[in-house]
Amino acid sequence: MRATGRTPRRRIADLMIAATASAHGLPLCTTNIDGFRGLSEIVEVVAVTRPPETGP
Repeated sequence: MRATGRTPRRRIADLMIAATASAHGLPLCTTNIDGFRGLSEIVEVVAVTRPPETGP
């Protein structure tokens, strides 16, 4: 995990998110597709773009 720049705590959080989506039969939509690499057999990972920021 650290070789990819991820800490164990962040990976656990990503796995919990993936498990929740999988348990409910839902796709996992994320702007951080790299955080869920390797989980495509468990859950459908869908890349989404971040909406543009709107200023005040």
